Amino acid sequence: MKRSIRTGWLLSMMALSTLVACGDGADEPTSSGSTGTIMGDGGSGGSGGSGGGEAGEPSGVQACVAICEQHKMYGCDPPDLDCDGSCRITIGLTGTACDDEMAAMYSCELPEAPSCKDGLPAECGDEHDAAFACIEASGCWGLDCTYPNGLDGNECTCASTCLGKEHEVDCGPSADGTTRCACLVDGVEVGTCEGAVKEVCHLKEGCCNEFFNIPR
Repeated sequence: MKRSIRTGWLLSMMALSTLVACGDGADEPTSSGSTGTIMGDGGSGGSGGSGGGEAGEPSGVQACVAICEQHKMYGCDPPDLDCDGSCRITIGLTGTACDDEMAAMYSCELPEAPSCKDGLPAECGDEHDAAFACIEASGCWGLDCTYPNGLDGNECTCASTCLGKEHEVDCGPSADGTTRCACLVDGVEVGTCEGAVKEVCHLKEGCCNEFFNIPR
């Protein structure tokens, strides 16, 4: 079964879609709702993404945004969706090493974007397989986060499939008032760490990556 990482797939998971750029370059929701799919792990480059391949070729972010804008134009996705923010989150998770593969896959899918069809175009199978092979070797896909007390609280659980394994951070208040996290890989605790509440839930940028070693 083909696994889809198209923009529509990302958006179907998102309970919070309004994004802002934080001071450290990461993206996080502005809403105070209790669930979402994001807290950090977004891209940190300029509006053009992380660079892409040869001059004139789109980066993964640019190619993703192109599909997202088509989806918005033809009513497949909400008209107020932040395509740039959403795509930076997706590409930030898949990793800079996979930017060319992501750009190639999204570019292949672009001609069919106005149709709003689910699933992968048959002619893009090679590009899809190459993208997922890269992600499973060096990146992450599918981010799901829960904040029981909202984004300003110090409890959170975030999970994603990284390097072919389920990575999870489970954070809550410690006795001294900081935030303490359990770091799990495939359900097995590999370490614990403490940090500022706005940072610890990041799978790549947070304190758990000392144990995860996920490439940025």
